[in-house]
Amino acid sequence: MRLTIRSKLSILVLAVLLPLLVVAASKFWRDLEEGRRSAQQEQVDTARLVARQLDEVIAGQVENLLAIAAVHSFQRVQDSALATLAVRVRDRHPFVLRFYTTDPAGRLLASSDGRVTAPTSAPLNRETIESALQSGAARVGPPVVASLSSGGSAGSAPASDSSVVPIVVPVHDRQGAPVGLVAAELDLQKLSFYLNLLPLGRDQILAIASTGGAILARTGDPGKFLRRDLGTIPEASAMLRRGGGIAEWRSREGVPLLAGAASMSGAPWLVVSGVPSESAYGPAAARFKRDLFGLATAMVLALLVAWLIGNRMHRSVRALMRGTRELAADAGPPITVPTKDELAELAEQFNRAIDDRRGTAAALEARQRRLRALADINVALSQQLDLEPLLQQITLTLSSLTGARTVVFWMADTARGRITRRAWAADVAVDSVDLPTELTFDQGVVGWIAREGRALFIEDVTQDPRIMVTDWAVRHGLYAFAGVPVVASGELLGVLTLNLRREDLLKEDDESLLVSFASQAAVAVRNAGLFAETEERRQAAETLAGLSRALAEAFDTDLISQKISDSLSALLHTEMAGFFRIDAATGDVRAVAL
Repeated sequence: MRLTIRSKLSILVLAVLLPLLVVAASKFWRDLEEGRRSAQQEQVDTARLVARQLDEVIAGQVENLLAIAAVHSFQRVQDSALATLAVRVRDRHPFVLRFYTTDPAGRLLASSDGRVTAPTSAPLNRETIESALQSGAARVGPPVVASLSSGGSAGSAPASDSSVVPIVVPVHDRQGAPVGLVAAELDLQKLSFYLNLLPLGRDQILAIASTGGAILARTGDPGKFLRRDLGTIPEASAMLRRGGGIAEWRSREGVPLLAGAASMSGAPWLVVSGVPSESAYGPAAARFKRDLFGLATAMVLALLVAWLIGNRMHRSVRALMRGTRELAADAGPPITVPTKDELAELAEQFNRAIDDRRGTAAALEARQRRLRALADINVALSQQLDLEPLLQQITLTLSSLTGARTVVFWMADTARGRITRRAWAADVAVDSVDLPTELTFDQGVVGWIAREGRALFIEDVTQDPRIMVTDWAVRHGLYAFAGVPVVASGELLGVLTLNLRREDLLKEDDESLLVSFASQAAVAVRNAGLFAETEERRQAAETLAGLSRALAEAFDTDLISQKISDSLSALLHTEMAGFFRIDAATGDVRAVAL
């Protein structure tokens, strides 16, 4: 059976499209799997974030309890002092129910709700008391039911009959003998309200569970995924035993749930973040279906176009065949098609056009890949806020993008009119980067770029007198040079320089990409500088605030002197600072703190 042109063209299109279809479908499937992994990681990240926040809350309460035990005489701790602390803490953490002190046997001595009129037992598990006294460390006890009502004190908690979790800190005298306990209670019902206020994703739920699977607190759960003991769910129980991770199970109604868990360091709890699997995987599945539908549509359209083109070619060829038959019937010489006839020339021109088109398409594709890579790099640079790693990342990335054998970032000091070699990346073929470590704005090609504020591209460094290290460049075959200023908001931050081989010389498009990259790098460097400055100011403010609190709470002059000395050393970034006292009677100078 002889195949027509239309059939041959359709088969050719199928032969081309089927491998592409397989590759595209494989990519779409990988994208789907990546979307599923991203959804799973999002649940784990949410659980870890909330776990860190709760660890900070528990650590803060432990610090408050340690402060009570350290600053006040334990027997003199009054209800009013605990009430004041409770009011201050509940302004930020409303789920902190109350503070109280007990003797080693667990009998209440003072309470922030002001209701201790006779010796009564605190709602503490005996094992928790013994564990805290024996270890000498803070302990978080199991949930207990506490029934409290406001007693008229300024720091009293609202009425509550919910479960609470105690945080217990032991107090010892100077000989190490236990004298009592300081405790804080967390209201689990109010903790659930607190979790409801956290910014969660759509349909996302949160819960705090014990290592055994008991739910201590949770957000609203319309799907009833977390309304039962997680220890009774095999998948959830396995996740809790691992101390975190990912698990999936179905609710009693059969709706699947994707959950991630992270353990807490300050309490024997785990934070569980969950979302219905349909909500988690829905976007990735929708993209997968949409991409497959688009691919199938494109294939059908391609086949239709191939059939139309083949039909048109078929008519043209039949017309030519009719003409040749008519010519064959004529008395003239027969029509022959020599090897180098118009059809061969047409085929040659067509092949040449195809080659040109492929070359152009390859160049466009390469440019698009570099643009996409540049966009990804810009995002990565904007996320790096540490200056030294940022500069190193800039040089490595630019070397990878351009193929430059050496890339150097020169940091500018406009006040001094100098520029310093700060970070660089070199190919393994370049055994050493023999470039100056510091230049003025009047020295070399780097100084020229800094002074003029313009990009510079040199094809042959041996022909430009501004190049200072010609011998080194020639020894490594680096005849081409490119440099661009790094400017943010009109301020010169530095200069990027590239040493390249002749075959790696930048084209016009590459030059514009380099300028664009330098602009993005300037923004990233500026952001890193601002972040470092802000971080330094924050640390200084925290140091001053800590010193102020220490000075307000301490009465020992030696302790105050040491605090001042330590804080001054931290503020001025010195290895040592000293505090000296002048004896008014003798005039002698005595070191008080070093």
